Amino acid sequence: MYQNLVTNYTLTFGSGGTVSNAVYLNGQALLAVVNSGTWTAAALTFEVSSGTVEPGIWHRLYAGTNVLTAYPATAGTSAYYLPVSDAPGLLWVRGVSGQTGAGTAQAAARTITVLSRPV
Repeated sequence: MYQNLVTNYTLTFGSGGTVSNAVYLNGQALLAVVNSGTWTAAALTFEVSSGTVEPGIWHRLYAGTNVLTAYPATAGTSAYYLPVSDAPGLLWVRGVSGQTGAGTAQAAARTITVLSRPV
């Protein structure tokens, strides 16, 4: 049903990095996360921003249950479905390696694919 509406974005973490590049979703909802398989084991969380031209202040993404939206991205290829109600109508999103504090540094450059679709 949504196959022609799904957009893929690549989040890139630099070697030793804990935060990815930002991607502009233009009000779409996150749909899924696909791990490349070379991830340094750490939960994958997201930060969002509502800047219209460029990202502004970043905020951690929480589900409607007030729980940090975190995915156990382990070493090895994995994919996770995100309920649309957890991340509807986003403008900017970036990935964070880890759940707390300074995050978990990636041992080398890593990529994660996120899929989005219109709300």
